[in-house]
Amino acid sequence: MKRERILIVDGDINLLEVLKARLEAMGYLADCARSGNEALDILETRWVDLIILAIILQGGMNGYHLFKEIKNRKRLSKIPIIVQSSKSGMERTFETMGAHDFLVKPYSVNMFLLRIRTILDKNI
Repeated sequence: MKRERILIVDGDINLLEVLKARLEAMGYLADCARSGNEALDILETRWVDLIILAIILQGGMNGYHLFKEIKNRKRLSKIPIIVQSSKSGMERTFETMGAHDFLVKPYSVNMFLLRIRTILDKNI
């Protein structure tokens, strides 16, 4: 059986480590990136089944710009993206741009994991 690969993109190293550990414990393969450029490098070298994207990233590219860059690349544009942010009120913007889900931090990790599974089940 194929193990789904998830790319977590977040400037918060602690959150990256927690999500990676939880996802791997559930049987997923998880890659982490702290910057937009790091995420694009990973996306150029391997396929991922889902992207978890924060708005605040390290380096010069924020999550909004990375989201647009992914959607503009034909090979990457169909990968489902879950956007997470500590700011509410951005849900509509990302939904219009094609996000599969938007979560406001802090959120229940268990609910988040359930939403990941639901999106992957629809897209695999």
